[in-house]
This record gives sequence, C-alpha cells and structure tokens, in this order.
Amino acid sequence: MLPRSEVTLPVGVQLPDDPYASPSGGHVVPVRLLTDQGTMDVSTALEVFVPEVRGVSVTPVGSWRAYQGTPNEMHLQVLVRDRSNIVQERAVWLTHDAGPAITYVNVGQPALMMSSGSAVPVSLTVRFDPGATPEEHLVRLRVHDGTGLLKEVELPVQVSLPELKLVGDLEVRATQDEGHYAGGEASIYVVTGSVENTGDRYLDFAKVEVYDVSGGTPVSLGYVPIYDLPAGSSRNFRFTIDRAQPGDNTVMAHPSAPGTNGDPYKDSLQSRFEAEAVTPAPEGPLVFFVFAVALGSMAGLVAILATEAGRFALLALVVIPLYTRLKPEQVTDHFIRGQILGYVKANPGETYTHIRKALKLSNGTFVYHARILETQGHIRSVKDGANRRFYPADMRIPSEVKDVELNQVQRLIYTIVMEYPGISQTKIAKMVKLAPSTVNYHVNIMTKVGVIERKRSGRLSLCFATEDAD
Repeated sequence: MLPRSEVTLPVGVQLPDDPYASPSGGHVVPVRLLTDQGTMDVSTALEVFVPEVRGVSVTPVGSWRAYQGTPNEMHLQVLVRDRSNIVQERAVWLTHDAGPAITYVNVGQPALMMSSGSAVPVSLTVRFDPGATPEEHLVRLRVHDGTGLLKEVELPVQVSLPELKLVGDLEVRATQDEGHYAGGEASIYVVTGSVENTGDRYLDFAKVEVYDVSGGTPVSLGYVPIYDLPAGSSRNFRFTIDRAQPGDNTVMAHPSAPGTNGDPYKDSLQSRFEAEAVTPAPEGPLVFFVFAVALGSMAGLVAILATEAGRFALLALVVIPLYTRLKPEQVTDHFIRGQILGYVKANPGETYTHIRKALKLSNGTFVYHARILETQGHIRSVKDGANRRFYPADMRIPSEVKDVELNQVQRLIYTIVMEYPGISQTKIAKMVKLAPSTVNYHVNIMTKVGVIERKRSGRLSLCFATEDAD
C-alpha cells in the first residue's frame, strides 16, 4: 500500500458444518493487519451475525409389548435431539395421528424444554383395534416449536394376531388353600382351566382375566399371567378367588394376549358356584425376633437398613411367616406375584426399589411375594453393591455370561454412544435423565458383553462403540 492509500478487502467467515457449533446471534471476529516484517500494525474487530438454524431429529430406539394391561398394546421409545444452534431453552411439543387400525396413542412427554444439542427420550403407547390386521401400521409423530413444524416422522408398528382360546373344562371348586388366610365371612375358591395357542405365532406373554359377572356387569378380579406359549401348545392356569361372597356366584375367565384378534368375550367360559359363609380363621401367633446389634448400639441395624440389599435381607427374615407353605401350582396364581414376575421378565436387572415403586407396593408386601417367587424358582436376585437386582430364573445374569440381550435403556445408551463417540458417562446420564449410578450399571454390562469400550481421560470415563474404539 502507498502512504495515505485505501484498499477494500473482502473478509470471508465460514461456519462449521455442525449447525449448533456456532450459537445464533452476534459474534466478534478479531482482525489484524501485519507489515511485511510480521509486526502488528493495526487491529480491529468485525461483528458477524449467525442466523438461527432450527431443527430436530427423531431416532427410534426400540419397541416392546406391554407385560401387563390391555391386549393389543405396544410401547415405543424414540430419542428427540435438538439440531438447532439456539442456546436458550425453548418449548417444543409433539403431536401425532395414526391409521384407523390404531385406536389410541399416548405420548409420555408431549411438551419438552430443549436447547442446542440436548436430547430427550420419549415413550409412546400404541393400542390397536381388536380386529386389526397383521400388516405394518404407521404412527406419524410431529415435532413443533413456536415457528411451526420442525420434523415429521413415520414410526412403523406391527401387531401379530395369533388366535388364543380356552379349551377343556373350566373347573371351579372349593379348596383348603393352605398358606392363605380366609378372612371375614367368605370362602376360598379356585378357578382352573387350560389355554391353547391355536395360531401360528409364538406368544411370549398371555393372560387369563377373571371377572365376577354375578351382578350382570363384569367386575375384574385379576388375571393369571402365562409366559412362553408356542404355537399349538397349551398351558394350565389356576386362579384363587379368596373373597367369594356367600350365595350364588358367577365368574368368567377370558384369555387375551398382545395382538389377540376377536370379540372381547369370545372364547370365554362361565362357571357358577355356591359359596357358603365360613367362620374367620383365628389369627396366627405373633413371632418376635431378637436382633443382637454389634458394638452395643443400633449402628449395625442402621447400616443394614441404609441399603436396599440390607432391607431386603432383613425383611425377608421378618415378613415371611413361619407357618406359610404354598403348593408349587399356587405360587403364580396370586395377582401381586403375577405383577412382580411380569415386571421382572419385562425389566430384567431392575432394582428392588424401582420394582417396588413401579408396582406401588410396600416394603413388606414386595419382600413377602418376591421371596416366595425366588424360593420356588421363578426369579433370582443378586446383590450389586448397595442394590439388589432381580432376574427371571431362566435368564443368564450379565455377570455370568457375555451374550446377554440389551434392554431398552441399554439400547438408548448405545444409540447415544454411536452418535457421540467418546461421550462421558456424566453427559449420558444428563441426556437420558437417569442417575449416574444407574448409567454406570448399564455401561458395565455393555462393556462386559463387548458392545462398548471405556477409556480414561483424566477423571472422566469416555465411552465408545466397539467399532469406533480404535
């Protein structure tokens, strides 16, 4: 340049390919003019305005059948991730519609607060019409914010339709149901029968619902869960009615399963029986337990009660009555035990506290029924640090084998690790909104089965999918 001359220079600023790497709004870019000797002559600053980039992604994580509740019901889970460059939290909401074969869709979190880079798992419940055909159906999920529609995705869902019916006789008979207490002026009766899967598809879960129809309007008495019902096979069932009122009673047993086709009362059988008033059984003797506490204080007992593993072990001693003796076929016909067994099969590895809270059971009630299921060989529990985790008896526990199938939480974690190689467990916990200890438990399992590899970086534990671990 000549003295006192003026030159106009174009300055180009390129944004990163990642839309949320540069937040929207004004940014200051420093500029320096150097002499040919490399010394700074003039410095200034340019202001660059980055426009807002809005967008979200919706990634399906998994789907599974309801382990209890309404037949023809499926659960889906998707991961909604903010792909904008807007750092301030803003509200987004989800809407949906579906074809005529789907009668009900519920979005667990219809409104979300999101900002650049955040991700939120969202669960959906989809219920099919009883007459739905087995082809694939679509649920359309839309994500909106204040500017309008951000994303629309189609989620395929499919229902299998095996025919399920009751066969043989439905027997209702009086019984001296050993180990159960007949309180009040009521009789104990047992409903027995057989369920056959006459379709051509395997059923991992079915149930026989029992209703009291004495008054004309069906009143649910509970259900018997039935697991692992291959095509062409049958299973016997047994349901205890422990509060049958004196006089004429009419009960109806109706089989159902996720995807069962047909009329709600088709293949149902009715039985009548006469219940007689009975004298209440006397209460059993009280049994007192004396606990010797080390160090002459209550510190040992407090330490035991501080962990769920300790609470379970202690309550198992106190709550299980000494006079309780159940026949093997009576173990799973109890409604609460059916709930616990179904939940454990659907959520293997879940902790004592989570199962109890999910089923809304007291400590004593849960321990009593879980202990019966465990002693009779239906479930297993293992101590994991301060927690106690429960598994189906026929399932290989992750600490014992390497080829364990990932559950829904683990699939969600794996999806995040695939998208963000080297992400820390702390960030994963924030994204999936779970406690760090829970995420650490699942990552430990995934590390053992070889789908995730961890590397230390200072105090952080970084996670990689095994194909990205190099």
